[in-house]
This record gives sequence, C-alpha cells and structure tokens, in this order.
Amino acid sequence: MKRALAILALVAVWPGSLGAQDSVVVTRQDCARLVRHAPAADVAYKPGVDAKGKAVKPADLEDSAPITLKLPEQFEFDPALKPIKNLPKLADTDMKVGKIKYNIMSGELTFNDQPLTSKQAAELAALCQKQGIK
Repeated sequence: MKRALAILALVAVWPGSLGAQDSVVVTRQDCARLVRHAPAADVAYKPGVDAKGKAVKPADLEDSAPITLKLPEQFEFDPALKPIKNLPKLADTDMKVGKIKYNIMSGELTFNDQPLTSKQAAELAALCQKQGIK
C-alpha cells in the first residue's frame, strides 16, 4: 500500500529552502530508506535452529556454489511538492525539489550533493518515525 505522507521534511532539515505554505511529499518507501532498522534481540541468526527453535540442517550444503551479489553503494530518490491542489485534473502533479542520496557503506545522507549534518538526518528520520516508519 502506497500512502503519500505530506510532511515538512525539507523545511525541518533545510531551513529557508521552502515557503511556509509549501509541503514536501515523502512516501512511506522514501522514509523506510532513511530510518535505520534496529532488529529485536530475539530475531538474531542462530545457526542450526529455525524460527521456532527446531534443529535444521546447516545452510552450507556441499554442492552449492557461492552466490555473489553486486549491490549498489548508493540509493537515490527525489522528494517532490504537490504545487497544484485546487485543480482536480492537475492535483497529481509533482514538482521535484531536489535529490536525496544515501550511501550504504558510509551512512552519508546528502541533499543536492550537500551532506546533511547528523542532526538534520536525525530530524528527518524522526519525522518519518512519527509517521510509523521503523
């Protein structure tokens, strides 16, 4: 289910970048990319045991070849405004306001290639968490 969240994310993170009446649309999927997942202690991997505590064969089977995946080092997405709300035919119009990039390896978060401070990134993540993204 894709439900758009209208929040003032960039106003909180990037003061002065938008007018007071503008809002930025950040989807639940966008927020999920920003919020660091903290798994519960009871979900940690335990070799030889399934999720219900029963013994299982090890994952390293004799004839299996290793799988090598090349994951991207960076994810990017474009937050957008919905500038036209009063005209039904144009209500779904989006206006991109920049580009957010997240580097998986370093944990660096940038907006339009300018690094966000840890405080700004934390504020953005907190706004997402208030919307139920964990």
